[in-house]
Amino acid sequence: MRLVACACYSLFVAASLGTRVTAQSPAANPRIDSLFTNWIAPDAPGCALGVYEGDRIAYARGYGLANVEHGVPITSQTVFRIGGLSKQFTAFAIVLLAQDGKLALDDPARKYVPEVPQFAGTPITIRHLLNHTSGLREFYPSQVGRLTGAVGGDVVSTRRILDYLSHQTSLNFPTGSRFTYSNTNFTVAGEIVRRVSRQTLPVFALERIFGPLGMTHSGYMSPQAIVPRHATAYLSSGSAWMLGEPSNEVDDGPGNVNSTVEDLVHWNANLVTHRIGGESVHAMLIQRARATNGDSIPYALGLQRGTFRGQDVIGHQTRFWGYQASFLHFPAFGAGVAVLCNRPAPDSPTALARSVATAAWPTQFAPEAAPLAPSALISPAPFAGVYFDSTTRMLFQLGVSGDTVRGSFLGAMRLIGPDRYKSGSGFTFQLLPGATITEKRLIVTNSSPYTVPDTLVRLGSLWMPTRADLVPYGGKYYSTELDATLTIAVAGDATDGWFLMATPRYGGAPFGLDPMQRDLFATLDAGGNVRFLRDAHGQFPRLEVNLRSGTIGVLFERLPR
Repeated sequence: MRLVACACYSLFVAASLGTRVTAQSPAANPRIDSLFTNWIAPDAPGCALGVYEGDRIAYARGYGLANVEHGVPITSQTVFRIGGLSKQFTAFAIVLLAQDGKLALDDPARKYVPEVPQFAGTPITIRHLLNHTSGLREFYPSQVGRLTGAVGGDVVSTRRILDYLSHQTSLNFPTGSRFTYSNTNFTVAGEIVRRVSRQTLPVFALERIFGPLGMTHSGYMSPQAIVPRHATAYLSSGSAWMLGEPSNEVDDGPGNVNSTVEDLVHWNANLVTHRIGGESVHAMLIQRARATNGDSIPYALGLQRGTFRGQDVIGHQTRFWGYQASFLHFPAFGAGVAVLCNRPAPDSPTALARSVATAAWPTQFAPEAAPLAPSALISPAPFAGVYFDSTTRMLFQLGVSGDTVRGSFLGAMRLIGPDRYKSGSGFTFQLLPGATITEKRLIVTNSSPYTVPDTLVRLGSLWMPTRADLVPYGGKYYSTELDATLTIAVAGDATDGWFLMATPRYGGAPFGLDPMQRDLFATLDAGGNVRFLRDAHGQFPRLEVNLRSGTIGVLFERLPR
């Protein structure tokens, strides 16, 4: 197996160094170029762009630098890590195995990966994994590492994720009942490919997908691999740039593919011709998921399915450390757009790709809806309060100062329409029409194309506890699911306010728990929270950690003093 993996890497490098036919340098297209040059400086990280019509590259350019230290420009041949875009190739590998008769999409996942626990209720199938409807918790966010006391250099591997998974006793939600994006699903899917095919996912994909399609610069690669013409990822730090490389993640299924905008034209072409896999594989790949209540879900197998200004669109996006990318395919006219960046995009990579599409094919799209005009009579005061959703466990505290609305972990937000505010991180908050002041409900969406809008209920005003109020919460709490211990203690002062501090074992960085309501504290990220669960005697035998909607209901039991 070790020799096979090395051979796969050698083929990738040989292709990268060999002679190949490349896209001709196109004449400048100011309408498209301005979408990038308005915010990408020549001496800063940037993006590569590919515009496709069937199997033809209609336009391809690079903007900015692939490596700032050495001044290496981005071109259409620059290799990027494409993060979550990898999921469509992992799903394609699974569907090819189904076509071979080696598995079925409705087989239980634990038939092949027994590390998946036998949860109560509907068994988790391979289809549930690829649709993100399994209910499996997300173990990738750095916040989960914070709970376990991990530090920045700790390796996130397939084996480690499966070990976490094997100790889980509950799910985010009943299997099949709703959609929540979770990389854990594709960790399991990638492992299924390995165990069923008896090849690693990188080798299988090279032999069955990338090789036959002619994607000679594409493959699942370890972050430690040295790849010719590879873009370095960056994050902004004030006026400077800092490295944003995911050097410690060695889990192929969710996001280890590297590719170029020149290679992705071949993937766009296969979505038109179905040359690899045929009609039956293509039909399985793009079939939208359905929840158990019959609702259609805007996600297929490793691919988002939706509409944009009157056109059906298939695609995916990623925000992976310093890499951001989006691939969109428009089946009605066989076109596609790939945007691969080694820095954050101003809004989202998908918003950028959509702008390219409308500039490239303006007659294919319906007119853009008129923007919502802010009401002259709007007052932000009704937004103030603490809001919570008992299903997704998301928590937000909105405060109002003058004409400004601020959210916990979100900062100041701007008014974008009647009763609608948006944060810089992409969250949008809208009061539900007709809600009363005492029963206010808040619709929360996110700029991520995978987020399903949630409706949060107002719990009341912000709780301002005394030190004595917080003392009973102190103590040590242990989670068997994460093999993690949190020590909770009171912190702060009477001037700036009292709060709780959680310290993981193994020397992990402490993090604060900000009081929102009695027994309910915001922590770690927007929407994240800790709930202390009281018993009949008013004591706290356990607490529950919720990190957005991907990792909810993780229980920590209180240890004896």
